[in-house]
Amino acid sequence: MTTLQVGGHGEQLDPIAEAEARGATLAQFFLGDPQAWKGPEIRYAGGAVALKAAAQEAGITLYVHSVRAQCGDYKQPDPDPQP
Repeated sequence: MTTLQVGGHGEQLDPIAEAEARGATLAQFFLGDPQAWKGPEIRYAGGAVALKAAAQEAGITLYVHSVRAQCGDYKQPDPDPQP
């Protein structure tokens, strides 16, 4: 039987605490500003390793909602490409 994961989107400073406060089993969050063209930024005290350990201990599944990779040579696709 499949178990339904319930969660919500929260701040990344402490997504575990936010999920627990909501009675959720899943924490969804951004790693940095999704509107900026910057790499991910882990703000959780202790970094990614501590965040993963805390989530496992609390029984919270982590879901990174959106991360944009750095693309210095990114170019918008041609809206009308010719074959």
